[in-house]
Amino acid sequence: MRGLLFDFDGVTVDSMQLHYEGWRAVLASYGHTLRPEDFFIYEGAGVPQIARYLNEKFHLGDEAVLREIGRRVRAHYKGHPVRFFDGFHKVIQLLKDHGLPRAVVTGGSRERVMRTLVEHLNGVFDAVVTLDDVRRSKPHPEPFLKGAEKLGLPPEACLVLENAPLGIQAARAAGCPVWAIQTTLPAHALQEADFVARDFHEIYERLQHLILSGGKVRK
Repeated sequence: MRGLLFDFDGVTVDSMQLHYEGWRAVLASYGHTLRPEDFFIYEGAGVPQIARYLNEKFHLGDEAVLREIGRRVRAHYKGHPVRFFDGFHKVIQLLKDHGLPRAVVTGGSRERVMRTLVEHLNGVFDAVVTLDDVRRSKPHPEPFLKGAEKLGLPPEACLVLENAPLGIQAARAAGCPVWAIQTTLPAHALQEADFVARDFHEIYERLQHLILSGGKVRK
């Protein structure tokens, strides 16, 4: 392991409940009930892709309707405080102390992600890959391949931290080792990862051992 690629929503920031509430409110205005299990499974995809996934389930309408839904969902995000998971900053400090480069790889928009990074995590990450930087979003490997490229490392040298099946699929397709963290989904939904952690404290302990021992990331 020579670098780390962090998902954004649900890993770098504690935001997925807010995202769910936004989608649930917008779909309720169209007369539909969105259950958590019908939403979190699509985590990792961008807003346009999630809208298309949900359109297959709820038959929401044409592309114009989906764009309007996406606009309303994005508007819901604004004005809410940014929260971080307990133990996240400790993990970041560990990586800094050992000189390991870090990138954010996300299906979020560049405008929203960069606003959060500049205001709350300035200088923490060495590179950022957003939905606006790729042609194909997760579960396609392109985002993680680009993240590794921006760090100047081969994919197999970059450990991915994810919390969703689509992200895990993308990381594995890119050839990256991947650890999952149970911030939104239970362990059985994340079983394709090389390791599943309860929280960032467990991630910290595992990383510390890995760094000190020089061990391999994969199972």
